[in-house]
Amino acid sequence: MPGQVLVKFHEGVSQKEARALHDRLGSTILAQYQKLNIDLVKVKSGLTVEEVIKLYREDPHVAYAEPNYIRRIQPKKSADTP
Repeated sequence: MPGQVLVKFHEGVSQKEARALHDRLGSTILAQYQKLNIDLVKVKSGLTVEEVIKLYREDPHVAYAEPNYIRRIQPKKSADTP
């Protein structure tokens, strides 16, 4: 999704620490997946997804950050289909 990033935090990172990082980067939390320790955030206006991912990846609390991709499954074509 445009303007969205998934951020996975290392084990032991508190929600308070995660929220402080989001606040510092100007990101808005859209959803939290607590069992996975992942937050879905909206990127601050004026920054690109790539810029924000780089900033998240530089923080030692973050295991990874990646764009919120939309995945689509293409039906497999049969040999009879042109």
